[in-house]
Amino acid sequence: MTMTSDVELLRRFVEDRSEAAFTELVQLHLPLVRATALRRVGGDAHAADDVTQLVFITLARKASSLRGHATLAGWLYVSTHHATAELVRREQRRKQREASAHSMHLTESSLESPDEAARIRPMLDDALITLKPIEREAIVLRFFAKHTFSEIGTAVKLSEEAARKRVNRALEKLHTVLVRRGVTSTVAVLGSTLTAAGMSSAPTGLAIKVAGVALTKAAAPSVIASVASLLWPAVGAAVIVGGTLAIVPQHRANNATAAVIASREADTRSTAVELKTENQRLSRDITHAKTVVAERAPPTRSLDVRPDASVRTGPDPVSKTVLVTTEGTLKWEGEPVTLGGFLQHLVDYQASAPRGESRLVVQANGTLFSQLNYVLIEARKAGITNLVVESDTLPEGIANTWF
Repeated sequence: MTMTSDVELLRRFVEDRSEAAFTELVQLHLPLVRATALRRVGGDAHAADDVTQLVFITLARKASSLRGHATLAGWLYVSTHHATAELVRREQRRKQREASAHSMHLTESSLESPDEAARIRPMLDDALITLKPIEREAIVLRFFAKHTFSEIGTAVKLSEEAARKRVNRALEKLHTVLVRRGVTSTVAVLGSTLTAAGMSSAPTGLAIKVAGVALTKAAAPSVIASVASLLWPAVGAAVIVGGTLAIVPQHRANNATAAVIASREADTRSTAVELKTENQRLSRDITHAKTVVAERAPPTRSLDVRPDASVRTGPDPVSKTVLVTTEGTLKWEGEPVTLGGFLQHLVDYQASAPRGESRLVVQANGTLFSQLNYVLIEARKAGITNLVVESDTLPEGIANTWF
């Protein structure tokens, strides 16, 4: 299998939804991804498997947008680097205390090793990720994906010699970055270290398991995959049946968990539909109330606000009171009302009051002027003859004033 198969395999997976094609892609690139993950997580095989699974889930979900890539090696390397970054930061201290003696730690202790390759390896990926994409891809294809210069040239549309030069320039650039970080080894030692770092033997059947979980997760975009939630014991045995991939669950708990997730998603969708329906109903009620007010309102009259207007006191049997609360809600005659209810009360009151005697007392202490102004405007629209305002939000000299 050559790397030129990437384009064709992606096409078959995207256009034909071929699970077999995706499984081939996983088998082709699994060594690169897993070896990178192993280096980044200090040799922890379980963590590396989780990262590997997450990378291929991402590949399955983004396959359509990746069809323009001549090769997937560079993209997979960067994705693996990013997927492990958070995991490494979160668990570095714990690993330093608990990892086995043979585990590789990203600490200064490794810099004291007499083995030059051992000194370089912990810094390798952090240095490699700083290169330009074209330089990083050249190194990944040559040393991690194990492709020949001829294969690299074919993929990136260069001659074999041009591909060789590109790899050598990228190797020298990586060496320069490492020298700045205190490494004194030669370019030749760096090349040998890269070659060794790219070697990783994946467990038998791992590619099929990874492909199966990736396809399952990619088919359910509402479920957010995370490294912490990828539990390998829950992955079922995978078999190829008639050219298609089938995942056989090993634990009944998996099915129960899936059912709970599906139930919660269904509840969420149902609640969203109910809220949308209720909002539409309220909107219709408000629109209807405003239409009724507009139909019954007399011709618009100007609002004459006079700072020297006299204050009128004393009970009025036909007056009504509306309170604008500090929370911005309304009360009609002491009873809480909705916006639609307030508009309807205005219409009913104006219709029942003797002509020219409708009077509305608006109490709005501690509220916004815009809230008070809204009540006054709607009252005028409804044809209320007299308005008296008791509010500390009016301009100075206009409180307790008739309008």
